[in-house]
Amino acid sequence: MISQNQANKDSSDALFEEIAHLCGWLDDYALPLWLGAGFDHDLGLFHERLDMDGRPIVEIPRRLIVQCRQIGVYAYATLRGRLDAKERLKSLYERIRSLYHVQGSSGHWRYSVGANGKPADDRVDSYTLAFVLFALAWLYRLEPNDNYLKDADDILSVLDGPLSAEGGGVAVSLPPADNLLLQNPNMHLFEACLLLYEAAGRKKDLDRAQALARLFSDSFFDHQSLALPEQHLPGWITHDPSTNWYEPGHHFEWSWLFRQLERLGGGDHSKLIEILSERSLSEGIDHSFIVIEQVGLQNNFKKQSSRNWGICEFIKFCAAEYQEAKWRKDKAAEDLWTSRSLNGLRALKRTFLSTLKSGLWHDRVSEAGVTLTDYAPASSLYHIAFAIAEAERIFTRVVPQKPTFGPTRQKALFLDRDGVINIDIAYAHKPEHIEFVPGIFDVVRKANAEGLKVIVVTNQSGVARAFYSEKDVILLHEWMAHAFVEQGAKIDAFYHCPHFDGAISEYYRRENHFDRKPSPGMLKRASLEWAVDLSGSTLMGDKQSDIDAATAVAMHYTLVYSQKMTNLILE
Repeated sequence: MISQNQANKDSSDALFEEIAHLCGWLDDYALPLWLGAGFDHDLGLFHERLDMDGRPIVEIPRRLIVQCRQIGVYAYATLRGRLDAKERLKSLYERIRSLYHVQGSSGHWRYSVGANGKPADDRVDSYTLAFVLFALAWLYRLEPNDNYLKDADDILSVLDGPLSAEGGGVAVSLPPADNLLLQNPNMHLFEACLLLYEAAGRKKDLDRAQALARLFSDSFFDHQSLALPEQHLPGWITHDPSTNWYEPGHHFEWSWLFRQLERLGGGDHSKLIEILSERSLSEGIDHSFIVIEQVGLQNNFKKQSSRNWGICEFIKFCAAEYQEAKWRKDKAAEDLWTSRSLNGLRALKRTFLSTLKSGLWHDRVSEAGVTLTDYAPASSLYHIAFAIAEAERIFTRVVPQKPTFGPTRQKALFLDRDGVINIDIAYAHKPEHIEFVPGIFDVVRKANAEGLKVIVVTNQSGVARAFYSEKDVILLHEWMAHAFVEQGAKIDAFYHCPHFDGAISEYYRRENHFDRKPSPGMLKRASLEWAVDLSGSTLMGDKQSDIDAATAVAMHYTLVYSQKMTNLILE
């Protein structure tokens, strides 16, 4: 019989392999396909759909929301180091501004244009405007430009004015289709405000997000039924509870967003997250670990079909809860959320991403798992790519202490590991293998005193060569972090690259992976996740690959010629 400890270890190892596999799917198939066949070079916009052979379905209107979601996906991929689409995205934004922005009406953007680029639907839709804000936040992170913030403020003035709802938040559209209010546009406005604050550090964006969080608790959420109704009457009165419903995927999405609000310094929302996830965890997931579409507020009604976005939001939620459990040092909760994350990733791959042509997906499936769509909608890439990104972000790094977010960019000391932190004995992966380099604790203490982030970036091809697992790397880095704390020194984060072109494991067999030094992917990832100014930072390494990685991002470097730090002085 397999012991519980062994089962947990196997679950952890399988989780890392699933993340590596899905990252490879994203990098090798999905992102190239949608930037290639998924982009209409004649019109200068992304296509709305591809058929299941990967060919564009041309003669349908192009919604603005799709263009904005793709900007977010490819901006993230560029900042992460997966590819470089910066110039394409800047040009795309200028193109959509010329086609969708209603001239003479500040902050008004039309819903869609036709395949010929001419206006198709001039409705001003709050859900769409939230995603324009989303795109602007990512564009600003890609290249800070005050024009992006001006466009954002023009949109916010419309949301505060003609699109404001009775009782707070935003209404659905101009002109209104009916008198119903929906939580969904407000959820994505919440998301966009958090991203704007993280990108530009404007307190007013965080204040707006916190106001929406209060509105959620006071008005959107039905505390009696412990559910989030999808439809409301003016004043946020729940519309007919006997026929109204909630969508479990939105429960998971709001829960994840509340964790992001916490991460950015917006208070503790753990109790609300616990309440919000209670019903969705108990009745919103089917026997195959798929998130179902709808559940009745007050009856046993369930819409048992599933869409891919629901499981994606579940994956993000589970990853965030795992991180919280990690910081609380709650091992039982860590194991629970690891298992749920693994099940979610497997369900995503099995049910939605297993297509004949890689890089596509099924949008909706029946209760029996039969696909209900014969095309792949471009809008799904936003959900899938960010679910994979969140699993990678949380599980494949070590962040020993819960960080405090600062809206200004900061400098960092990056450290290679073997030969810089510890004596290089080749493929060290256990605490008993580690002998710290003399003087390294002094170096880190000095960096701490100077206010620098200290971040480890290390190639670990031993994972690819099957000498040890990614879980072994994580456990060793957690032990090393504790060893530094005992010496009065603090390392903020550890990143590792397990990929290698000669890998034994297919999950890690990647030629010239963008994270493997001399490529600078780990440096870009840390810059994205910690708001690090690379040009003002330093990488300390002992190999030419370290120098090349630093040089690739115009970063300073210090080469350690011998495994001794006593006389090293940080500039």
